[in-house]
Amino acid sequence: MSEKTQAAVPAESGAFKPKKSVALSGVTAGNTALCTVGKTGNDLHYRGY
Repeated sequence: MSEKTQAAVPAESGAFKPKKSVALSGVTAGNTALCTVGKTGNDLHYRGY
């Protein structure tokens, strides 16, 4: 049995399509500042301006 197996190759190999941004993804809505991350490092407290 000498069957060759071939990997599936997309029709347009090498063609990269970037993911489109969704809603307000990446848009700055306001300025904030990090205050603390908690004593154990599991909390996130921040303040807004």
